[in-house]
Amino acid sequence: MPEKKKHDVKWLFACGKPWYQKWWIYVIIILTGITLIAIPFLINCAYMNGRSLPEPNTYFTAGDWLSFYGTILGALATIIVLVITLTHNRKIMQNNMKEQRIREKYKDEKQIADDILDVVLLKKYGDTFFSNDKSLLLFMQDINAVYFETLARAPLDAEDQSNKAKFYREIYKIHEQYMEAIKSLNISTPSNVEEAKSTKGEIDKCKNAIVHTKNERQTDLWFLQKGLYFSLNEKMNLEIDKLYGIKEATK
Repeated sequence: MPEKKKHDVKWLFACGKPWYQKWWIYVIIILTGITLIAIPFLINCAYMNGRSLPEPNTYFTAGDWLSFYGTILGALATIIVLVITLTHNRKIMQNNMKEQRIREKYKDEKQIADDILDVVLLKKYGDTFFSNDKSLLLFMQDINAVYFETLARAPLDAEDQSNKAKFYREIYKIHEQYMEAIKSLNISTPSNVEEAKSTKGEIDKCKNAIVHTKNERQTDLWFLQKGLYFSLNEKMNLEIDKLYGIKEATK
């Protein structure tokens, strides 16, 4: 469909007016009335008179009227129930999709926090952190990425006492401690592996300082992680409640 026609169609059905001021609503009502009442009435009249068109003085008995309009009302009721059912099912599907998006959003936030902790608590490197010099070079790249991720995800303002701010503020502090241990080394990229091997004593000293810091702070980090998850779950549940029109209970 050409772009202009698409725009015209959208304007027709979404012009910002209430439904009772839209002309096409009345067209639908009139056509529905003709289809459900006028046409069946003419057919019924023609059938009763045995001719193609009804006479003005066509006579209906009470039973005829009840039967005729009972059929019409039954058809209308069926259509209304069908429309309500389809509308309700469509609303349920839309809400389910929105709820899924909300859950995915907070799941992604938790995953980011998990990925950051995997770096900060050295879980990402397993047993290779001490046995492989390359692991330190990889860690240096990762911890810098964690730094920028931390700045992007939460303000480091000490006045912000939210669980999220506390978690990322602690990550930032540990990053600074790690960088303090690393800055004396003359290595920054994986291309310096040979240079790293030539300063094995310094590398081991740096690793020991990092592991010592991690061991000292991991309990605090796990505690803050639980607080962050609790906060994210609360926000997620509030969004889902709002989606379904559930108001918070009055305290």
